[in-house]
Amino acid sequence: MLRQILKSHTVRFFLHTLTGALATIVHYAIMFILLATASVTPLTASGIGFIGGAVTKFILSQRKVFHSNAAFRVVAPRYCLAIAIQATLNYFLLKLLISWTDLIWVSQILTTGCITFINYLIYYFWVFK
Repeated sequence: MLRQILKSHTVRFFLHTLTGALATIVHYAIMFILLATASVTPLTASGIGFIGGAVTKFILSQRKVFHSNAAFRVVAPRYCLAIAIQATLNYFLLKLLISWTDLIWVSQILTTGCITFINYLIYYFWVFK
């Protein structure tokens, strides 16, 4: 029984990280384009990129990772609140790391890694239930 639970979570967490990687590619691509072409700060570019990644993650998570049967009107507000929490964490952790170093991309990668585990727990136990 415990083995099945662990296997289920291992597979689900792998899919979570895979869809997260795709969402991160969207996030970073938008951030890169904005930093290269617009007069925006790294924090602004990251925030806008985060939204693009969040939309990508929602679609993939609901359909492919958590196989949620919950109604969109139930799941969407929960997801938006979870994303608001994650965006806040992203902002403050990135701001903290950038205050220590000028390595913007290293700071963003570390920030993303920290948030990955928090996302899984929030999605599994609340958002897609």
